[in-house]
Amino acid sequence: MKSSDIRTAAVLGAGTMGHGIAHVLASIGVETRLFDVAPSAVEKGLTSVRSNLEKGVAKGKVATVDRDAALAKLSGTTQLDEAVRGAQIVIEAVPEKLELKQSIFRDLGSKCCSRPTRARCRSPRSPKSRAIQSASSACTFSTPCTS
Repeated sequence: MKSSDIRTAAVLGAGTMGHGIAHVLASIGVETRLFDVAPSAVEKGLTSVRSNLEKGVAKGKVATVDRDAALAKLSGTTQLDEAVRGAQIVIEAVPEKLELKQSIFRDLGSKCCSRPTRARCRSPRSPKSRAIQSASSACTFSTPCTS
């Protein structure tokens, strides 16, 4: 799969890293679903993206049409099924907790129809534990996820 094949993405985790990834994806025209288990976290992530885009407009670095296009491509959800449905890529950006990451990848395995390609993606501040590193991944699917 080439990056140009990605039309829909799910970002799991709406914290600093997750909403930042969602912002970039939506800004390049990818339909992006920001997922978190807490409704307040989803709203905070979406609000942060809106705020960052507004700052870009105020500084003259982002055109209003580009801000509006990015926001139109971005949505939030607390339902994992909804987040991953039809996604060509699922990016995990949840807290560095082994049990949480393992649970998410078990759930993804039952919801996504093809074998994912795994690539490690971790925060520079995260623990260097091998277990956590191996559980941290971006998954791409040659066939979009269905649920």
